[in-house]
Amino acid sequence: MKDKYKVVNKIGFTSREIETISLLINGKSYKEIGILISASPRTVEAHVRNIMLKIKCNSKKEISDFINISGECHFF
Repeated sequence: MKDKYKVVNKIGFTSREIETISLLINGKSYKEIGILISASPRTVEAHVRNIMLKIKCNSKKEISDFINISGECHFF
């Protein structure tokens, strides 16, 4: 099954990345996110790293800022 992509501010994110972003901006830790999406904390770290590479940022706060600035918070 192919992953569906959501485009936010002209950047495509997988459904797993969207889930991860949503939980991150709602204050969840990597461990909590892992439990909620049935993944290890290291896998969650990899998702976050991929997200950061896509949007060219270096922190969870910058991910949140990117989402807020995009005006597409309805995905999250």
